[in-house]
Amino acid sequence: MLKEMNIKILLLYASLFLFTRCSTKTTVQVLRHPLIQFDYNNNISWTDNSYLFEPPVQVVVYPADTLLPGKIYTRFSLQATGRDSKGNTLQLNLLFDASDPTQLIGSYKPAYTSGNGLSQVELFNLQNNALADYGLCPNDTNSILVIQRQSEAESLIAGNFQVNLCNVRDSSLKILITNGIFTDITY
Repeated sequence: MLKEMNIKILLLYASLFLFTRCSTKTTVQVLRHPLIQFDYNNNISWTDNSYLFEPPVQVVVYPADTLLPGKIYTRFSLQATGRDSKGNTLQLNLLFDASDPTQLIGSYKPAYTSGNGLSQVELFNLQNNALADYGLCPNDTNSILVIQRQSEAESLIAGNFQVNLCNVRDSSLKILITNGIFTDITY
């Protein structure tokens, strides 16, 4: 019995010696796959090929009530270019404003709050000769951009959007963007 106990102790020491002498390094790499995509007019899908965030700038936004003062926001401008399922090259511009440029999580709408607002959404068809230009419809209350996640350390955001756009020359021509998502976008 004593011999068995000595063998167990010896095995325990040997195991501890081996485990403490073997140093293993584990490296973890997080791969990011930025993506911006949406559907429009119920049956056409679009995915970005590339995107660019312009450097943020400060802007003053004035409320509809002219007796109230303007408010300073930081404007973020995201520009993405890609192709739709019909082969058209489209450019999407999302301009949104935040009163605290370090805290972007929230809902952005054309009707500004004290914290944020959706300044403009534009969609250009870069393939047709007229360069069709669509922007937020006047008096729109249904368009929304939602930033659901933010990593300040990596300057990444993710979220979704849905917007109603009108042709800038003929407001009766409309585009409804649905199922808009963006993931791992560096700002």
